[in-house]
Amino acid sequence: MAARFVALERAASKLTELYGDWRVPYGDIHRIQRHANQPSAGGVPFSDDQPSLPLAGVRGPLGVAFTLYHSPPTTLENGEVRKLRYAATGASYMAVYEFGDKTRGASYLHYGQSHRPDSPHFFDQARLLSEGRFKPAWLHWEDVEAHTVRAYRPSDF
Repeated sequence: MAARFVALERAASKLTELYGDWRVPYGDIHRIQRHANQPSAGGVPFSDDQPSLPLAGVRGPLGVAFTLYHSPPTTLENGEVRKLRYAATGASYMAVYEFGDKTRGASYLHYGQSHRPDSPHFFDQARLLSEGRFKPAWLHWEDVEAHTVRAYRPSDF
């Protein structure tokens, strides 16, 4: 039992050293930030100076629905200290369904529907993840048509 208290004391000291207090909210440290065209999680140029959102999610072995793996606090090669932990990998899609007379669903993608940084859908669903919310998932053709913003046919190009 004493080893657990030693570990707890060590964790509290580390939090106080990094963030000024051991009572720092989880989302103040664990963040989501998106960068375009990164071939691997290890090379993403996360920055505490860039916009990010609070994020609730932990490593998969802990048995949670929001599975995420975060980058550690680190000192970069240029000497900059990065204190925040950014989601680097994890589940990329979450959905829930209600079965009944008419099946209903809700979902989100961790970042957004688009991979293009100039798209309004590049980072638009990250706020849903940050707030633990979902958007409606249109499962029936009449719902898809009613909520279509833009449509095309491959022959149009």
